[in-house]
Amino acid sequence: MHKKTTTGAVFGAPMLGVQGESLIYAHADQMLEGYSGGVWHIVETDPGCGFMYPDADQLWRLIQPGNFFDREVDSLTAGACLTVWVLGVLAYSFSDRGRADLTRLTWERRERLINWLERHEPEAARAVFAFID
Repeated sequence: MHKKTTTGAVFGAPMLGVQGESLIYAHADQMLEGYSGGVWHIVETDPGCGFMYPDADQLWRLIQPGNFFDREVDSLTAGACLTVWVLGVLAYSFSDRGRADLTRLTWERRERLINWLERHEPEAARAVFAFID
């Protein structure tokens, strides 16, 4: 299904990988009930497409208070939601700073991941759409 990779490959560049990874952990701390750190898988699904997810065989309560999303999801789905979310956060951040190149890069990564999820993990894709709505 996917292979291990680096956060730079997921987010588009090594410096974006460091920033993206730290944002994933920060958002997991806020949005995954009971999350207290741990090991994450970093995987590439297709060239230029990947995501992170917690290494835990459990269901997580994922909460996005901005749109009332509140569901139990598996680790893969939680990670996919958070990765798509963080790619969007990065894109908007770069846009605000006039960095069209990085805005485009992170937005394209986000769209590739969503498209991959629709094709290969449709249940996770449905959760992502509800999470980012």
